[in-house]
Amino acid sequence: MSTEKASASAAQIAGRALRLRCPNCGSKGFVESWFRLAPACPTCGLDPERYDEGLAVGALAFNLVTGEFVALGACVAIALATWPEPPWNTITVIGIALGITMPVLFYPFSKTLFAGLNLYFKVFDPETKPRFPPPPPAPNPSPLSQFRLLLGGQNLLNTLPALRVQL
Repeated sequence: MSTEKASASAAQIAGRALRLRCPNCGSKGFVESWFRLAPACPTCGLDPERYDEGLAVGALAFNLVTGEFVALGACVAIALATWPEPPWNTITVIGIALGITMPVLFYPFSKTLFAGLNLYFKVFDPETKPRFPPPPPAPNPSPLSQFRLLLGGQNLLNTLPALRVQL
């Protein structure tokens, strides 16, 4: 059981994440589809949502902010390039189109980058317990409750007269 930080540098982790690979080992199979990460890396077992319950919210915020800054940057660049008389209608259409499409296009990258940030700042240990611990064991049932289960969950007092009639 290792309690060391990730052996890769921040640049290596970011490079792996931008190629949609596992930030820990760099193997393929970390992204199942454009909108879904694998439950765990097939090679090293890294679970992207295991160590931080806020990973999905953080990745979504990171995705939205990055996508909107790209749209804003494109609009500012067009306005500055055509400054004496910028085409405001064109800038508006391009800004709206980029504001809608950029978060969709950047979504898997934001998930893997955020998983990589989480990996870089926290310890990865495949032996650690899962994010949601199993429920505590149920207490030993009493003989009365076991008898109720045998009768299909019915109350024992309501069932005894029926048993007497059948005997």
